[in-house]
Amino acid sequence: MSTDNLNYYKLLEIEPNSSTEEIVKAYKNKAKEYHPDKNNNSPTATKLFQFINDAKDTLTNKVKRLEYDYKEGIKIRPENSNKNKKKNRRNLIVVGVLTFLAGFLIRNK
Repeated sequence: MSTDNLNYYKLLEIEPNSSTEEIVKAYKNKAKEYHPDKNNNSPTATKLFQFINDAKDTLTNKVKRLEYDYKEGIKIRPENSNKNKKKNRRNLIVVGVLTFLAGFLIRNK
């Protein structure tokens, strides 16, 4: 996990394996604490409030959360999945080009 900066889990003071309910509860507590109206529209509180909202939006969405966890190093992305997708895509392109060329050569004999 990245320790250089404050991540969403640290900001909400929750563990990376927290449930959606725990995330929402932590969000509500932090949102009350840093709401701009409660902090005389302090620019710092406003930025933290926005960051807290981003944290909740990301961590309560399964796809965004998984990508965030990969980016932060909380979870390790399966190595072969992206390599295999790229390899399969490249193979499909090669097969498509060869099929086109074969058809072209057969027609022009």
